[in-house]
Amino acid sequence: MKKYFLFWAIISLLVMSSCAHLKQDYAAEKSEQQNAFSLNTPLPFDTTIIKGQLPNGLTYLIKQNAKPEKRLFLRLVVKIGSVVEEDNEQGIAHFCEHMAFNGTKHFKKQELIDFLESIGMRFGADLNAYTSFDQTVYMLEVPTDSLPLIRQAFQIVEDWAHNVLYDPQEIDRERGVVIEEWRRGRGAYQRVRDQFLPVLFKESRYAKRLPIGKKEILETFPHEVPLNFYKKWYRPELMAVIVVGDFDPQTLKDLTLEHFSNLQNPPNAPERVYYPVPPQNRTIFSLAKDPELPVAQIEIDYKRDPDTARVVADYRKSLMESMISQMLSKRLQEYTSRPNPPFNYAYSSMMRLVQTKEIFTIACAARSEDILSGYKTLLIESRRALEHGFTPSELERQKKSILSYLKKAFNERDKQNSKKLIEEYTRHVLYMESVPGIEKEFEIVKQILPGISLAEINQLTGELLQNPDRVIAVMGPDKEGVYFPTEDTLKTILAAVDTMKIAPYVDQKIAKQLVDKQITPGSVVKEINHSDIGVIEWRLSNGARILLKPTDFKNDEILMNGFSFGGYSLAPDSIYDSARFSSAIASASGLGKFNRIQLRKFLAGKVVRLNAGISKDTEEFNGSSSVKDFESLLQMVYLNFVSPRFDSTAFQSLIARQKSWLKNKELDPEAVYNDSLIVWLTQRHPRYLPVNEQTLSRIRLKPAADFYRQRFDNPGDFTFIFVGSFKPETIRPLLETYIGGIPGHEEREKWGSQDYTPPDQVVEKRLYKGVDPKSVNTIIFSGPFNWSFENVRKGLFMADILEIKLRERIREAESGTYSISVRGKFYHIPRQRYELLIRFSCDPKRVEELTADVFQQIDSLLQFGPQEKDLQKVREMYLKDYEEGLKQNGFWRSRLHYSLFHQIPFDHVLRMDDIYRSITLQDVHQMAKELLNKKRYLRAVLLPEKLN
Repeated sequence: MKKYFLFWAIISLLVMSSCAHLKQDYAAEKSEQQNAFSLNTPLPFDTTIIKGQLPNGLTYLIKQNAKPEKRLFLRLVVKIGSVVEEDNEQGIAHFCEHMAFNGTKHFKKQELIDFLESIGMRFGADLNAYTSFDQTVYMLEVPTDSLPLIRQAFQIVEDWAHNVLYDPQEIDRERGVVIEEWRRGRGAYQRVRDQFLPVLFKESRYAKRLPIGKKEILETFPHEVPLNFYKKWYRPELMAVIVVGDFDPQTLKDLTLEHFSNLQNPPNAPERVYYPVPPQNRTIFSLAKDPELPVAQIEIDYKRDPDTARVVADYRKSLMESMISQMLSKRLQEYTSRPNPPFNYAYSSMMRLVQTKEIFTIACAARSEDILSGYKTLLIESRRALEHGFTPSELERQKKSILSYLKKAFNERDKQNSKKLIEEYTRHVLYMESVPGIEKEFEIVKQILPGISLAEINQLTGELLQNPDRVIAVMGPDKEGVYFPTEDTLKTILAAVDTMKIAPYVDQKIAKQLVDKQITPGSVVKEINHSDIGVIEWRLSNGARILLKPTDFKNDEILMNGFSFGGYSLAPDSIYDSARFSSAIASASGLGKFNRIQLRKFLAGKVVRLNAGISKDTEEFNGSSSVKDFESLLQMVYLNFVSPRFDSTAFQSLIARQKSWLKNKELDPEAVYNDSLIVWLTQRHPRYLPVNEQTLSRIRLKPAADFYRQRFDNPGDFTFIFVGSFKPETIRPLLETYIGGIPGHEEREKWGSQDYTPPDQVVEKRLYKGVDPKSVNTIIFSGPFNWSFENVRKGLFMADILEIKLRERIREAESGTYSISVRGKFYHIPRQRYELLIRFSCDPKRVEELTADVFQQIDSLLQFGPQEKDLQKVREMYLKDYEEGLKQNGFWRSRLHYSLFHQIPFDHVLRMDDIYRSITLQDVHQMAKELLNKKRYLRAVLLPEKLN
């Protein structure tokens, strides 16, 4: 189910992620281990990064990195955001970000996007930007196929820095796009956030400077306002250029100097003020309720000034704070396994909220029917940690987890992803986060981690939880019959918990082994070498099929998938709902002799993950592990066959939490709209109706457990795929034991025939719900489809070309929406059919006008076919994705699974390049005629209850 947290909504608004990193000096006693590494030692800077500052103040960071191959990532970081806006400029920082894509000195309107799409880059994925309170960041990814292409990339970034054109006509067009972005963000979560932020940022400029701005200002500001803002704040002393990728670093440095040395700071420029959030030094409350908010949310936020990491002691303290946050989160999560949990989900986090403030948060998605129980539980667990601290076993598990994570990163040090690195370097520029490099960081952690004592952890926990600058926020539904507390009630409970006698946390002991029985191994009885794709196939004595793809893409990564046909399509109607939830119940219960909490504790310090699930047509495993923990991964697969767990307590907890999520779901207009869309599309097919409280009432534990065991009772019906850093002969004994040792046979099942039939005519539906002036529009074409790998590619090409044309018309020309998407789904089983979904949001007053524009573009594609330039754009996008995918374990796992699921040859992977190159204008035109059947579609519109 979807989880709603206000804090995450704020972070989404800011579009920034700041990992807990590196604070001020911490006066800790040195253990013998730490005497070898002085806590006053300055944190090293990664010497493989070229870092410098130009005379004009612009900072640059350059790093050569080989993964992904032939890719270069560039960022322009501007250290200004909405907080520097004047009263009449609210929303202008974000508007300037938009204008960077609407014409520059060297790339006129649409030329920038056209150019990047022509070389295979995707608008949104490879070309994007964001604006938050304190920064604006532009992001660009390009292939390194040629030096001229890289020069073009640097020219783009330079143009963003000082050559953006502010054509009055383009300004007026972009107003509509930005207003549509504002409109899309409206809703209950925005409204309660608007009430919460002035409390969180009390007496601060941040409380009145949301990045999206004010609609009335966006509609009316004079043309010179964004240009003046751009000239005033976009200056090199407030900028950084970051370049990471697979290219010669000296050339990248030369290009940086060539393109950015001539930038000049304007005379008499205003000072960039970093506005404080004044401490309140007391507990203040924020209560907000809304008639469309379906889920109650509670936060306890401790605010403090951020510190800068300079020496090892800073890093040490930061590491301890991260450990405290994670240990507290795990305690809170244990409540979600109780029969009547006080909340649906809970967590603790430490995050940089704005430039001058960070926050230690304890939060939950409370059950709306019992908000006080969730609130009281957060207080009690905070108090328990404050009074009694953590236990030695909790600390030991957390240390193991940190070491295993860093060891895996260290093992992959020569194959780090450039995108991850550039995000780290961006945080360094913005927040002075240290960048020692994984080698030095791993060395530091190995030396300081053993010396972190429980006494120090508990002392620091007390400091975090006794911070007087605290905000307690409660947000919930404004609905008759749903209790919402008063501030006096919250204060009374707070006072009661402060005087309550709370027992220490008891950490129960757990078993030492996942599998403690002797297994009689099976054996490999047949081997097939698919040498063209580097895959070895084994058949085991119990009928199981194994596909092995050894790679050197990563040094310490093994990915796996296992699947068989069947799924809950084979469930009779009488137990259908129990079957649908069977894998969720199993996951909530744990595995073998371990309940879910015990299993999590046992796996602490292991780099291993496994999900076992049942979908409509298959039962599947998806997992991964380090090389060291591969045996644990296989043991978990083994236990899912021979000892799945179905716990009545976990079952009760799951149903209680699901009921709580659904209880007020009807308050959320878009949730109701999405459910209605399913009902209309499936024509009320009973197996596809959205889950509701009646659905949950029909679920029974025993039928669910029996069905799950039936789906996972025969390994001979499964094919297992392993891709990654292994040698087949090395892992063979493990596979023969933990998969070959499961009793099985070679009989294989198929899927059931139950499937819905979409409407075979034009169906128009309208749903009137919600108070915000926005609509959501969906058009779904559907019908039979002649499934083949080639036809699916042609269909995807057609969908992407249509999306380009609709974006250019509906967003760029008409300023009618922030985004419009076209997605094609091509089904092979249980029957061959397709669905093509077009979706966009807009002003309710423009629904009919913009829908007519959509169909006009469809008519143009049907009558005249696509243009060569658009076909080439899409072709390049797929070719670039394919080129990059060939060097990724995940790509090979998914392609092998795709071959098996759709029963096509493995060598389709080798033909994808040729297939993409062979698709013609005529192919796409014909596919448009087949898929865009104007006599057969569903059109559904969400409109507000009251139209102005």
